[in-house]
Amino acid sequence: MRDLWLGPYLNLKLTFAIDPSARWERSSGGSVVALLSALLEARTVNKIVALCESDNYPLPRFRSLTQFAPSALKTSFYVDPGSSFVTQVVDGQQTVFVGLPCQIQAVKRLCHKRGIYPPILIGLFCGGISSIAALKVFLKRVGITLREVRYLSFRGGGMYGHFTLRTDDRTIHFNRVTDPMTREKWLHDAIFFGPFFRRDCLMCTDVTGEEADISFGDAWIPRVMKDNKSGTNICIIRTQRGISMLDCALERGMIGCDEVHYEEVIDSQGSALIGRKLGLWSYPRSTVFPTRVIFDSEVRYFPTALSPSFDEILRRQVLWKLAKIRYLQLLVPEFDLVLRFFTRQVNRVLAVVRAAKRSMERHT
Repeated sequence: MRDLWLGPYLNLKLTFAIDPSARWERSSGGSVVALLSALLEARTVNKIVALCESDNYPLPRFRSLTQFAPSALKTSFYVDPGSSFVTQVVDGQQTVFVGLPCQIQAVKRLCHKRGIYPPILIGLFCGGISSIAALKVFLKRVGITLREVRYLSFRGGGMYGHFTLRTDDRTIHFNRVTDPMTREKWLHDAIFFGPFFRRDCLMCTDVTGEEADISFGDAWIPRVMKDNKSGTNICIIRTQRGISMLDCALERGMIGCDEVHYEEVIDSQGSALIGRKLGLWSYPRSTVFPTRVIFDSEVRYFPTALSPSFDEILRRQVLWKLAKIRYLQLLVPEFDLVLRFFTRQVNRVLAVVRAAKRSMERHT
C-alpha cells in the first residue's frame, strides 16, 4: 500500500527494546539498537554503518561497525558534512545502514547507478536537521567553545529525551519536554527547532523514511506517553526484508511489539508531517501541491487540525531569513520571543473582531 502521508508500507506497529536499560538510554524506545543487536546475533549482516561517537571529535560521525556496541550509536540534529556513509555502504559487503530519509535516498540512488543491490536500510523519522551553525550559536550563547565539549547528546533518557552537554568543568542537562524552562533550555528550543534548518530540509517531503525497508520514529501518542515513560517507537514496515528483520528480533526476544492505528501514527507526527507533505514550510515556493492533495479522492485521512497555522509559518520564515544573516544569528532567540508575542497579540485582536462580528450578526 502506498499512502500519501507515510509512503509505501505493509504494516504499522509500536515497538520497544525488551532490555530496560537499552529502552531508557536510547531514543524513544531503543528499537533500532535492539534490531541491530538481533541482526548481528543471527549473522544476518556482518557490518553496520551508522552515526556513532567519534574518538577525537565531540560530534558523531558515520562509522562502519563489525562488532556492535549499543552505547556508540548516536542521534544527532545535524547531518555529518563528510557524507562518508555513501562510500562505506556501497562496498559490496553484507551491510545494514541506519540513516535519515535523505541519506537513505542517497544510498539507494548510488546503488541504482552502480547496478548493485542496496543494503538493508533502516530509516529514522526526521522533521528537519539544523546546520552546524546552530550548534556554534548555542555554544557561543552559553559560553562554551567547540573544543571544550567532551560529550554531546540530543536524546536518550526515556520517552521525551534529554539534552546533555559536558565539558571538563561544566554540565548542561535537561529533559526536552518535562523539565521547567531555564535559560539553556530556552536557547536550545529557540535555536535547534527551526531557524537553522538546512534549506533542503524545508523542501523535503519525506518525514518517515519512505524508501527504507523499515522505519522508526517517536511515538508521540497520548495513550502511549501516559502509560509508559521509558519510551516507545512507531515502526513502519515497508518491505519483505523489513518483515524478516522484525521477526528476527521478535524471535530472539529483543523487541516488544504492540498494535497502533493508522490515524494515531499520522496524528503523532503533527505539523512536522502535514506541513512538509503539503509544502507549507517552503511557502510561497510551493502552492500547487496542497491544492491537489486536498481534493485528492485517494486521501483517506486528512487531519486539518494538524496543519500549521499561517502565523506559525510566517514566524518560521522570518526566523529562517534572520538566521542567514551572520551578525544577527546570535539574536535569533530574542527575535523568536518578539515574533511570538506579536503573533499572539494579533491573534487576540482577530479573535475579538470575529466575536464582535458574530454578535452583530445574531442581533441583526
